Amino acid sequence: MQIALRRLFVIVIGSSLAFGAPAFANDAKPINVPAGDLVAALDSLAKQSGAELVYSTEQLKGRYTKGVSGAQSARDAVET
Repeated sequence: MQIALRRLFVIVIGSSLAFGAPAFANDAKPINVPAGDLVAALDSLAKQSGAELVYSTEQLKGRYTKGVSGAQSARDAVET
């Protein structure tokens, strides 16, 4: 699972840079993303952090996350 999240991180960063948008908000914010479906978790993270995440839902279908919580940046939340 860790490899899948790192691969996703590379995809998100690359896609965001390609569009000229900042990939992640650097400010630590309260984040509370429960364990579960990865697409739903990324949507929740984007709403809570204000980060713009670009990914293919088809590539993430059937993938899950353990969740993350605490004051941190979106980048740190994805890398956790």
